[in-house]
Amino acid sequence: MSFDIDAIRELDGEPVGRYGLTEEQYEALTEAAKQGYFEVPRDIQLGKLADELSISHQALSERIRRAMLALVGDTLLIGPESDE
Repeated sequence: MSFDIDAIRELDGEPVGRYGLTEEQYEALTEAAKQGYFEVPRDIQLGKLADELSISHQALSERIRRAMLALVGDTLLIGPESDE
């Protein structure tokens, strides 16, 4: 059996920087989750959440999309590509 190590991460302390997230992306995702942005139906709309974070709704939308891409890329897409 053999394996390759692609990354080693220290998980002690603050979670910022984990999974390739910036501090701003981490804040955006955690606040969105805490306030129900990902619920169906949403408990908070993007504009209201953006106001609470003191950024524009467009900036928050982009931040959430980039954060989700970083999470997927650093978790689900790790490992050899599959032909399935």
